[in-house]
Amino acid sequence: DSVSKKILKSLNDVNIIRHSHDKDDTDSELAVKEAINRGATKITVIGGIGRRLDHALLNLKILIDSKIPTEIIDDYNLISYHRKSFTIEGKAGEVLSFIPQSFNFTNVESKGLRYPLTKEWFNSGKYSVSNELVENKAVVSFKNGSLLLIRVSNL
Repeated sequence: DSVSKKILKSLNDVNIIRHSHDKDDTDSELAVKEAINRGATKITVIGGIGRRLDHALLNLKILIDSKIPTEIIDDYNLISYHRKSFTIEGKAGEVLSFIPQSFNFTNVESKGLRYPLTKEWFNSGKYSVSNELVENKAVVSFKNGSLLLIRVSNL
């Protein structure tokens, strides 16, 4: 219900699944469920933040609740959710924000970031906003806990 007729007309050889305008799930929820049902091992939501805060928040919840790696990318951000240690590959100077979603972090270590991450910082409910890569690669390791990583595009 949210795709223009012009775009629909341009989609050749694409399987289009139609749903009622009156439904309980958003289009994003339906798309992610369908991708998982078809065996997806990773999901990238293009857009998903947009002008509607209600949809943006729900899309972040979809990201957090997903059982497979899921990310949201728009013109300004790449957002991912992490339940375990991970590596970031990018360019020195890239702006990153780490937003904890739980407060039981243990064994937190980071390498390659301007501002080191610590369990005391995360467990106190603070965030690491506008951190930076100081190398082309960073490693964030932790046990327990979970966080959103927001990689900010150079605006």
